[in-house]
Amino acid sequence: MARQVWESTRLSPVCRILNQGTARGRKVWRFRLSRLRSSAVYGFVQVQNTEAQPGSAFHQSNYTAGNLISNPYGSLTLGMEFLYSWRVNKDGSSGKAPRIMFLGRQRRNKKCQLAEQF
Repeated sequence: MARQVWESTRLSPVCRILNQGTARGRKVWRFRLSRLRSSAVYGFVQVQNTEAQPGSAFHQSNYTAGNLISNPYGSLTLGMEFLYSWRVNKDGSSGKAPRIMFLGRQRRNKKCQLAEQF
């Protein structure tokens, strides 16, 4: 029987106002089945720029990510993650950065490796 677990990090408040006019926030959601797990993330940062800063100075960014990770059997882990971020400069120019990452890993127990040598 598959067990489902939803978890969400607590942020109080979701968007915090920091010193010097900086605002930031982050939210994470997690989902888990018996051999499958997933996460979704959103982040935000915005600063209050001064007149003395050049137009190319950082002003705001947004960041999203989602992944799917599986343990098909034993110690084998396979996964994929998509990340997308964008930023806005003080002068209004912006840029985007989409990325895809893949994961493949197999763990080995040190005790088993020693036993195989003999």
